[in-house]
Amino acid sequence: MRNISLYLLATILSSLFSLILSPFLALHMTPEDFAIVGYYTSFNTIFLFTLNFSLITYYVRNFMIFSEEKRKQVVDTLMVAFLLTGVVGSVFLYIAFSIYFYYAHVSIDISPYFYLMLGYTIFNNYFLLLQADYKMRRNAIAFFKLTVSSAIVLTAFSILFVIVFNWGATGKLGAMAATSLCMSAVSIYKIKARLSFRFSIFKEALRFCWPLVLSAYLWYLFSSIDRPLLESLHNIETLGYYSIGFSISMTFSMIYTAIYNTFEPDVYRYIAERNRNKLYATIGLIIFLNAIPCVLFIPFGEFIVRLLTYGRYPEATDFAVILVLKNITMSFYYPIVAVIVGLGKSKVDLIIRVIGVAICIPMYIVLIDRFQFYGAAWGQVLSFVILAALGLIYLKRVQHKIKI
Repeated sequence: MRNISLYLLATILSSLFSLILSPFLALHMTPEDFAIVGYYTSFNTIFLFTLNFSLITYYVRNFMIFSEEKRKQVVDTLMVAFLLTGVVGSVFLYIAFSIYFYYAHVSIDISPYFYLMLGYTIFNNYFLLLQADYKMRRNAIAFFKLTVSSAIVLTAFSILFVIVFNWGATGKLGAMAATSLCMSAVSIYKIKARLSFRFSIFKEALRFCWPLVLSAYLWYLFSSIDRPLLESLHNIETLGYYSIGFSISMTFSMIYTAIYNTFEPDVYRYIAERNRNKLYATIGLIIFLNAIPCVLFIPFGEFIVRLLTYGRYPEATDFAVILVLKNITMSFYYPIVAVIVGLGKSKVDLIIRVIGVAICIPMYIVLIDRFQFYGAAWGQVLSFVILAALGLIYLKRVQHKIKI
């Protein structure tokens, strides 16, 4: 219980630093700055899984079955592999983004923002690997110190680059890249990896991870495709307000994550025990607890948005209120996925995402064409309704076979 508390406290404190800093950053950032940051961070999933190929997941999923020596060999290999995937992935991303920006007539500059996101993601891999290692070894204190230290460093760089130097979007993304660089240096020192690369391990990891990468790319089409589509409207100011609303809604996503992580062991236990009543009750409790802060936000939305933006951007309120509702529909989807995966049907989730993409992309296009930014916000809400419905349809069809 103490370990769980430290993991949650690390997340809460990191979010708290961000919330406290938000009004002061808003004083030094224009809607265009928020639009640029929101646009490039929307590609975070693409950057992350292209540049590390989800190799850390291979280490985490097999940690318990590896001997200590094998764990060390895997870590050594991953440290070198990150350089390889970083170089190859960077070239691929640069070519892909250059082509996309040219043919899509993107109004936002590619430099320096693309390179800052690239640097942030490449260096952050080492930090993520050390975090995963601490968590798997149940070293909660070390995890807490590392995570909170990263939040403090990010806060310091954000103050320096955005508030003191007044660099706007460049400062915000630059603070992320600088923090990543500093924490990667700490992580490399802490890991103490040997300069060793075993191709057999790398090959096995790639074989294990490629479905996860494909799944992540599909997930991007649900969670982040809205901002690239909205950029095509060439209304950079409103995109800035939308990005502010999206950022505020992400705070509620963290609340949901904390709630879900607390009850996740119970969900899987009741699945294993085929205890339908307790499973349904637990999922209902998760949805209810998550809905409380989301519903309370609605009447106080404008006050909170004004507070977090120093009163400068109340125009973001409507977007924030709609996007916060996404966390309620999301809270239906994730427990359904947990049931499907807990029943040993992990491939079904990938199939659901493929079908979901085929439905949601046309939906986004139609909604944005007719309702523009409000259409995109409601698209975020409805996309999880669609995913949850697909999951429920599957469970209903196989209910007599799985007896749950």
